Amino acid sequence: WGADLGNSSFESQVAPVYRALLDLLLLEAAESPNSAEAQVFLVKARATMEEFKAAELRDFFRDDCVDAQRERTRGLGSVSPDAAIVYPILLPGRTALLISAPGQPLELVSVPISRQVVEAEARALREQLERPATRRYLVHAQRLYDWLIRPLEASIEASGVGTLVFVPDGPLLTIPLASLHNGDHFLVEEYAVATTPGFDLVDPAAIDPEGVEALLAGISKSVDGAPPLPNVVQELRAVESLIGGQVMLDDAFIRSDLRDSLEAKNFGIVHIATHARFSARPEDTYLLAWDGRLGLDELSEDVGLFRFRDEPLELLTLSACETARGGGQRAGLGARSVLGSLWSVNDPAATALIETFYTRLMAGDSRAQALRAAQLGLMADFRYRHPAYWAPFLLIGTWL
Repeated sequence: WGADLGNSSFESQVAPVYRALLDLLLLEAAESPNSAEAQVFLVKARATMEEFKAAELRDFFRDDCVDAQRERTRGLGSVSPDAAIVYPILLPGRTALLISAPGQPLELVSVPISRQVVEAEARALREQLERPATRRYLVHAQRLYDWLIRPLEASIEASGVGTLVFVPDGPLLTIPLASLHNGDHFLVEEYAVATTPGFDLVDPAAIDPEGVEALLAGISKSVDGAPPLPNVVQELRAVESLIGGQVMLDDAFIRSDLRDSLEAKNFGIVHIATHARFSARPEDTYLLAWDGRLGLDELSEDVGLFRFRDEPLELLTLSACETARGGGQRAGLGARSVLGSLWSVNDPAATALIETFYTRLMAGDSRAQALRAAQLGLMADFRYRHPAYWAPFLLIGTWL
């Protein structure tokens, strides 16, 4: 989702039109003689940003499936008094930070840092985060914090929220914003952090731990030339012990059987642990099932079944390599939220995080707070305190 958009015709031809309009609206807001007039332009800018994000998804899916999702939306204050929505908008000459907090007017802060500079910094952070033997990530994590979070600190603190939900733009899609650092703490140590392709694309509702049905699928053995994933067995058993459900492990994980199961039952959680490859090209995007590659189109169709039900899929967990980048984030359209990772993670660390996440989720925590607890749990273990282990996990979509 967006990580590879730089190669697409949408990014080169359509996105600049949206960004130019955003630039104009935000300038008008900044130059407005009073706050009421400024709000008019900020509301228009927010709506334009939401339409921009919806257009990205429509372009990827080549249909209007995102519109059904947008029809479900409600006002922020009515669904989440504990969350602020942050739109970092990267423009040629500056970065605009638009924040929407419950019960508050929209607020705009501009930082004189260009899109090109932010992109270079994000690339450097991502490269260093994946190296557990170095702390060189810190300078980049602090610099990005200074640009993207510090200008909003007073507003966030005044709002009293405990969750920050980002609608990231361009290069910010490729980094875990939870890993930004204020000099003393990571952002996730202060707030639960979630990402959404757009607030208007979110169907906000909390998970009811009572009676939630789960489908758990995974591959632990070598398939299609990929190495075995022995921890998948432990992971699925741990998740099953916490939430129960139907298990499809190894030779029981057949593509047609997965589809049949999803058609036959209203699952609240679908958890898939297997090798995967995700990119901006649907034909190069797949999960590995026992009988071959489960393509993005198939997965999107399977998950998309839930869009037309009264009880949508609450959570799609993709516990596999790099499932929170490229098409992986798009594949969850039809699920209220997706949990995935930006890069391959040490197996025991991933299993430990998943166990804590579901434990807290079933205890009544929000999805974002459950992920935060799981990340802090890894951080407290000296073996996994480096962000290479805990940072890549992203919650995308509904944070409740």
